[in-house]
Amino acid sequence: MDTNQVEGPDPRNDLSHFAREILTAKMQANAGLNGQPNPQRARVESSFSASPMTPARFEAPKGRTPGAKPPEEPAAAALATGAFYGQYVNSTTGDTYLQGGTVSGGTGNTTISDIKIIDSGTGDPVHAAGQHMYIEATGKGVTADGVLLPGWNLSTATIGYGATVPDNTLPTASSSSSKKCYVDLGVFTADAFLPAQAGNVQISFCPGSYTVSR
Repeated sequence: MDTNQVEGPDPRNDLSHFAREILTAKMQANAGLNGQPNPQRARVESSFSASPMTPARFEAPKGRTPGAKPPEEPAAAALATGAFYGQYVNSTTGDTYLQGGTVSGGTGNTTISDIKIIDSGTGDPVHAAGQHMYIEATGKGVTADGVLLPGWNLSTATIGYGATVPDNTLPTASSSSSKKCYVDLGVFTADAFLPAQAGNVQISFCPGSYTVSR
């Protein structure tokens, strides 16, 4: 009896053996995609969970409450403009002027040119501190059959100066001509002129008083 045993073919050389290994690998991969445990995927996920990311933190600037709006810049001061109010430096002489304007009353209307208020040579106002600048408006009241009616017609308007503003003179039934209405434009200080109000001047009259609108 022959005791030598004849070995069969090595199963590792069998093509069907390799086919089964490939199929097994595919099944394991699919199992991981379908929610089944996948050792390799688990190792990757565990590495992320072991070192979580720290979210960035914003710190507010020193002295400001977190979430508070930044302070707004102060608005630039507007230049003064307007009739008998705005001021400017003459580009030729260097003198400072007050802007002129118009004066009207009834059927009369006149224009007052710009007025010098600071001399460039001395750098000082042209009048002493405390002096007022005013409009002296002269006109005539309206009468009919010896009765004084509402209304006043401007004839002239000029600029005057004084420590005080003169009192108005009112038309009467017997004396309606050359009556004056004074409008204060402002006062001089040691180094400037302070205008009282902006706007052209409109004068009206009703027996007993004048009304000045700007």
